Amino acid sequence: MKSEDKLVRTFLAIPTPKSVGIKKNMLFSTIDEKSTVNWVKNENLHVTLKYLGYTKESKIPKLLGDIKNIVINTNPFNLMINGTGCFPNKERAKILW
Repeated sequence: MKSEDKLVRTFLAIPTPKSVGIKKNMLFSTIDEKSTVNWVKNENLHVTLKYLGYTKESKIPKLLGDIKNIVINTNPFNLMINGTGCFPNKERAKILW
């Protein structure tokens, strides 16, 4: 398989403000050191809008162009997130939100 045919996990996401990372750090400081939680770096915190699945790497430039054309005509908006949770379930939490 050529490198341009490599499949990559693709999703649309928006970055979170620095205040979300600060709150994550506060939560981290309250967790038992023996916890097996794998914490994401603050610069990688995001809100996933849509999981697109696996995409050929060679298709990414066109996909980015299409997204840019959509976003350029989209007005800014405020987003408020309220509450917390996890999935797939509390016993096997992989993602915290």
